[in-house]
This record gives sequence, structure tokens and C-alpha cells, in this order.
Amino acid sequence: MAKLKCVAKGLSYPESPRWHKGELWFTDVFSGEIKVLDGQQQLRLVAKYEGALSGIGWMPNGDFCAVSVFEHSVLKLNDDGQFYIWANLDDEGSFASNDMIIDERGNAFIGNISFNYMQGESPRLGNIKHLDSDGHCLTAVTEIGTANGMAVSLDGNTLFVAETFADCLSAYQLNSHGVLTNKRQVAYFPKGSCPDGICLDNQGAVWVACSQSCLVYRVNLQGEYLEQISLPDEVHPLACVLGGKERRTLFIMTTKTFDPEEATSLLTGAIYSLDIEYSGVGKP
Repeated sequence: MAKLKCVAKGLSYPESPRWHKGELWFTDVFSGEIKVLDGQQQLRLVAKYEGALSGIGWMPNGDFCAVSVFEHSVLKLNDDGQFYIWANLDDEGSFASNDMIIDERGNAFIGNISFNYMQGESPRLGNIKHLDSDGHCLTAVTEIGTANGMAVSLDGNTLFVAETFADCLSAYQLNSHGVLTNKRQVAYFPKGSCPDGICLDNQGAVWVACSQSCLVYRVNLQGEYLEQISLPDEVHPLACVLGGKERRTLFIMTTKTFDPEEATSLLTGAIYSLDIEYSGVGKP
């Protein structure tokens, strides 16, 4: 395997990476910024919002969407580069709205964090919200162990979900209307690993960034560990996506702190990359 290299740094808290039209798009969460890393490894700012942002994606008509973490809403970006609230997630009882994935049919799935981990509250089960392409919101899943990173299979029929505080990877059958059924467990990780962002490759494996263990695992659908990538000391992987030429470069979003104030002042967030032998498929 090729050598892990740092391709961007000086970020607050890079998350929700998406490979889109030959570039790496991502959220810099606590700075409320949407940024792009281009093919020359140069960063540019796409948009900024006065509030924390998390999951991002595109509707089939090209509309760009982002989750407003503490407003519990999904924003859209207008032609002037300004965000506006498009849909309310009806989730004010939770601490934070989190990552989002949008499938080819315009079904958006958004996980939440139901408890205030920043103040030491004990983990509680959360939910997954479903938005259709018109912005109508329903609760798709309840009692899940904090749905974080999500991915949709190439055929569009499976939604994979990293359950952060349950230390596992789950999968649901997904139909064209966005209904999730037949949950199954795909893989388990050592206690306290905290699986976060995920992506899929063309060999049927799932790449899972585990923020607390400082490892990125590659697992198959039988739950076997196929590979693992170690990050440098005190570098925590938050999410990953396959992009680059033939989608054979693994981009890993990282941080050295989980504290919002430290993240925005110290700017220890960074992006690492690694060339691999498999191609990315599905979403993200």
C-alpha cells in the first residue's frame, strides 16, 4: 500500500467528504464553511454559514444541501452563494443533527446525536430522518446507536450506517420511496472505537473511519477486517471517501481535538490521502 500523506491542513473540523465532479467537497464544521480541495491540492471556499454545518450532498436536480447542526434543518444554497432553510427536521429534542447522505432518487437521510456529549451526558439512542425531494420529513429509524456516517450501495438498495456509540456498522434495505427495513449488523469494532464516516469500494467492502481508535478499517459484508490504516499520533479520523483518478484515492478527514473552541482556534484539522488498489462506488 502507498504511503499516507497530508494534502491539506489548517482546518477546524473537516467532515462529510464528497467526491463531486473531480473535486473533494467537504464541510469545515465549526467554522460553518463548505470547502473544496481541487486537483492541484488547493483549497477554496464555496460558502459560509453563521452556524455549524455537517452532512452535505446534492439533489438530483443539482441543488446543494447542507445540514445545520444546531438548527435541526437542511439548508440549500441559492444562486448568490447564500444558504436558506429548505426543510425542518422536527428534531429539536436532540442535541445535534449530523451527517447526511442523498441517494440518486433524492431521498436524503440525516442522523442525529440525541445527547450532549460535550457536557458529558451519557449516550442515548437516536434516530434517522428521511427527507424526500420536496423536503417532506419523516422519521425513518428510531432507537439507533447514534447514526453517523452513511453510504448508499451502487444499486441504491442498501443504506449502510455507522452507529458511533454502539461501535458497529449496520445496513438497511432501502426502497425507492426511502423506506428502510430489515436492519442487519455488518461489523463490530472494539469498544470505544466510535465508527464515524464511511465509504464503499468496488470489491464490496466498507471503509470505516473510527475516530477514537485513530484507525480506518476496511471490512467486508461478513464483518471480517480486511485492512486497517493507522493515523499519526493523536490524529483522529472523522470520515473518509474514495476519489481522485478512477476513485482510487482514499481521502481521510482528521482532527486533533473534539472541542469546538479549540478546533476553531488551533486549526488542527487536516486531510490525508492514500492511493489504493480499489475504486470507490455508490455514495458518497
